[in-house]
Amino acid sequence: MMKIANSGKSEALESLVASLIAFMTQDEDRFARFVGLTGLTLDDLRSRLSDPAFQAMVLDQTLEDESWVVEFAAAQDMPPDTLLKARRRLPGAEF
Repeated sequence: MMKIANSGKSEALESLVASLIAFMTQDEDRFARFVGLTGLTLDDLRSRLSDPAFQAMVLDQTLEDESWVVEFAAAQDMPPDTLLKARRRLPGAEF
């Protein structure tokens, strides 16, 4: 189970978002929808992973679809609220 701790927060968030992107790519339809909704390119996914604004955008988009949250959490053996907690640690959180 992945935990977002205070120490190493940026590395843990980057790892979580990388896992989330990998999860998105595992299903062609889900990935196409994700890319369509976000407008991201494969280059964006590769080059912006350490950018907190990018991480926040990926988490925001994922949190919009409860089925994605539940499926990802189950695949990672983590509570579904882990993504929301991670999002709250990034700039611009409104919830």
